[in-house]
Amino acid sequence: MAKRMRKFSDSCTSIEDTGNAFSHVLKFIRSKTVELPNDLSILAQIVKHANDYKLKDLADLANNHIKKLTMSSPFVKLNVGGKKFTIARTTLCGTDSMLKRMIESPLETHLDDDGHILVDRDGDVFVFIVQYLRDGKVDFPEEPSIVNRIRNEAEYFGLSKLTEVCDKYAEENVFNIDACRRAVHTIPERNALIAKNETIVFLCLGGLKNSTFGTNGCQKAIASALLHFLRMSFRYPKFVYCIDYTDSTDLSFDFYNQGTRIQHVCVYSANTARLDNIGTVIDKAIQKVLNHILEHAGIGRFVESNVQLSIDL
Repeated sequence: MAKRMRKFSDSCTSIEDTGNAFSHVLKFIRSKTVELPNDLSILAQIVKHANDYKLKDLADLANNHIKKLTMSSPFVKLNVGGKKFTIARTTLCGTDSMLKRMIESPLETHLDDDGHILVDRDGDVFVFIVQYLRDGKVDFPEEPSIVNRIRNEAEYFGLSKLTEVCDKYAEENVFNIDACRRAVHTIPERNALIAKNETIVFLCLGGLKNSTFGTNGCQKAIASALLHFLRMSFRYPKFVYCIDYTDSTDLSFDFYNQGTRIQHVCVYSANTARLDNIGTVIDKAIQKVLNHILEHAGIGRFVESNVQLSIDL
């Protein structure tokens, strides 16, 4: 919808418009009436032309027509911070929020050139807002900074329950940096720690010597493993946490209790792909460790029921 203006005399200006939006402007200027199209992208251009030439009545007509069209459509097109979304109206309006009020408001709506409603917010995390509105839950990423950004957007849009979900997630995933202060560099050091018969979680980094460290997959695996290592140390502070730099064949976790290795979890190796569901696998390993602790104490064992852990005595 490019518009070009060329002055060819002192009193005349030639206006060239590659679309037909400006033709509606000319019709309105001539007759003060115009039959508006149903194409949102053309309507957005008409509003822009009307504002450029201070034709307030035409701008109001076009904006009202836009609102009528968007209100009648089962889908809503949004441009959030440059990211474009097409979302079911029932999803956006099913929860009381600023988004619902914005979509249902009779006030003027600003569109981009493609007819998407402009929303000046964080488009990169808006997908999590939509997931919450659609499913009532969020699959949080591992990066804490992104969780904070999701919370900021939830607060802005008036989604108080989502802000609570974000706060709870952040509280449950606090990191204990002290877990990185213990390390072993030799096999005798590792064996001496195991011989103490404590519950130990080793983050084994020695395998990185044999891996392609510079690859994107390996770097993501390291970041993910370290995040989970720090989270575990906060959630289970009675365990002993140790970074293991001894030679190994992979990037992995080793879980020990009473001198026995309970579980080995390979996160990355030169011959296998990066483990994507690391959180789920670690949770199962923790459950096996807790079972071993209880059975060794003669108390009982942990059982999983409705995704909750309880003690079966």
